[in-house]
Amino acid sequence: MGYEAHEMIGQPITRIIPSDLHEEQAETLTRLQQSGEFLRYQTVRVAKDGRRVDVELTVSPLFDKSGKVVGASKIARDITAAKRAEAELRETRTELMRVARVTALGELTAAIAHEVNQPLTGLVSSGNACLYWLAAETPNLEAARRSIERMIKDADRAGEVIGRIRAMVKKAPPQREPLSINDTIMEVMALTLAEVRRNHVLARAELSNDLPPILGDRVQLQQVVLNLVMNAIEAMSGSDKAHRKLSISSVRDGPDRVLVAVSDSGTGLDETSLNRLFDAFYTTKVDGMGVGLAVSQKIIQAHGGQLWAAPNVPQGAVFYFRLPARGELAS
Repeated sequence: MGYEAHEMIGQPITRIIPSDLHEEQAETLTRLQQSGEFLRYQTVRVAKDGRRVDVELTVSPLFDKSGKVVGASKIARDITAAKRAEAELRETRTELMRVARVTALGELTAAIAHEVNQPLTGLVSSGNACLYWLAAETPNLEAARRSIERMIKDADRAGEVIGRIRAMVKKAPPQREPLSINDTIMEVMALTLAEVRRNHVLARAELSNDLPPILGDRVQLQQVVLNLVMNAIEAMSGSDKAHRKLSISSVRDGPDRVLVAVSDSGTGLDETSLNRLFDAFYTTKVDGMGVGLAVSQKIIQAHGGQLWAAPNVPQGAVFYFRLPARGELAS
């Protein structure tokens, strides 16, 4: 803490305890007296130069001859480096999640361009029509008004697509909020609609309407669904176009959990793939990074859930994830 022995011997321990943690100190001593058992926890202390130091405290009771707790012995271990490493690891994990999102969206580039292009083309067409109706010898104001209304709708459509993309690529800490998993699924379905059509995939959603809300990060859960959908489309790229089927379902799983399944009719998974599927940097794709499923599993686990895969019957693969209705994000 930066003190010499003579500066501290005989001084109250509160000298190195932040003022906002004095109550914690009193509570610790009360617990020690009541239980007579040693305590271990992480807290903060203040060095001589004013620095706040992260420490792990081990507090042991001191007994008199009758067995009464008459004092406490403390050992403080400086865990500043460990805390810094944890923070750096969290930052790295967050950035890896964002890179995985950007990678998945990169695969959607053509589809996204098409999604934005359609309303932009509509804007130009409606704008030209509006000019035509206004330039007539007797301007047709009603037709011009309808053209402008179409322009507004197309602009809103383009804005919605761009808004969804911006939300998924921006850097932001996890946000816990009550949300509907069905809404999350439908947002991803809207984002991937053009890609589904371009690959001649028959997609359907079977979403239960009695699901409880979950507590989670909307963008991260969108990322999981997006990754599973894109993987399913990729798995069916070599199949007969007439048999490319993608299904997303959600059901209540017990009183306080939801279960989501994303299934495809693609090439399926062999035993080796099933065992290593969620390993970081393991991929069956020629140009894959092998981070999508590993990151997805981390996200689901951080939400208190599980993610796993199984063969689909009669062909393909199905990915499941289960989430608690009132789960909390892990650190």
